[in-house]
Amino acid sequence: MKKVSFLGNAITYSLIISIFAIVLALVYYIFSIEMFSGASIASSLIIGLLILVGAFVFGVKNYREKALGGKITFWNAFLQAFAIGIFGYIVIAIFNYVFYAFIAPEYAAVQIEGFISFMEGFAGMPEQAFDDAVADFESNMNPVGQMIQAIKSGAIMSLIVGLIVAASIKKDTNQAQIS
Repeated sequence: MKKVSFLGNAITYSLIISIFAIVLALVYYIFSIEMFSGASIASSLIIGLLILVGAFVFGVKNYREKALGGKITFWNAFLQAFAIGIFGYIVIAIFNYVFYAFIAPEYAAVQIEGFISFMEGFAGMPEQAFDDAVADFESNMNPVGQMIQAIKSGAIMSLIVGLIVAASIKKDTNQAQIS
């Protein structure tokens, strides 16, 4: 059996997260899919969570089996899942920077327009709250803002999902199962 390192395993599984996220972003861009429709938001969230959970589960299990001989503590499982997420979102952040700075700088304006249309659909929203939401969104629609946003949201998602996955995976697989 081939041994794996903590860092090597995390990087391997983080590439799964980042590749899927980058492909999804490119599909939205290439096919001009409206990002701020209910269906797009829901499908992106579901697909993203499935990919994240899948990469965390398979990554932590692989690390548990190949590096730790089938035993892993909650904290080791959490740290492995969190590392997978952080490395994946760093790659996504770098892609976002390159995408918005060099590949499609005009795409930010398209997203701002879509966000404004989406927010206008909230009937009864106070004008000040609407203006604040749009201003906040616009301030993040630059290459550096997109990079920072990817890292922040990725860290939060990695923390939450990593804790859940670690709690479900932590175990000593060498103990006899009690029926």
